[in-house]
Amino acid sequence: MAIDRKVITSEFAANTNLFGYKPNTSVIPFEFAATDVDGSVLRILPNLPAEAVILDIQYCCDAMAGFTAMEIGLYHTLDGDMAGAVIDANCFLASADPHAGVAISAKAGGMNAVDIANLGKKAYEFAGYTKSTNKWAAFDLAITGTTRGTATGSMTVVVTWIQP
Repeated sequence: MAIDRKVITSEFAANTNLFGYKPNTSVIPFEFAATDVDGSVLRILPNLPAEAVILDIQYCCDAMAGFTAMEIGLYHTLDGDMAGAVIDANCFLASADPHAGVAISAKAGGMNAVDIANLGKKAYEFAGYTKSTNKWAAFDLAITGTTRGTATGSMTVVVTWIQP
């Protein structure tokens, strides 16, 4: 017999209290230039609130020869005493290889580095802080082209997040 009307409860639902918040969707189209070298950091969502919960990151892009490794992570904002310093360059996406391109219909997931147990965490938690130790109001979500190559091309990143 099939189960009917079973209510699923979870620690996630009890502890995160994310229900009722309107999701924000940021669509970020941009171009990679031939001058974007290995290690270039592109701040795709600057000043992301520290309390934000990133629900999803997707990307699509043109084929770009030589662009064999990219990461998505958190950096300090460009102002303040930590001006632009890396926090964790690959806390969301590690070692993605976009050189062959990613079609719009086949958007690639930008959260392969996130363990399922960490879904629902706030940005400051991905940055390694707790509610009591975080003194930052915002962080920059950024792509690091770890092996960039020299090809030019378009990329669009779609980030869905909420701010409790």
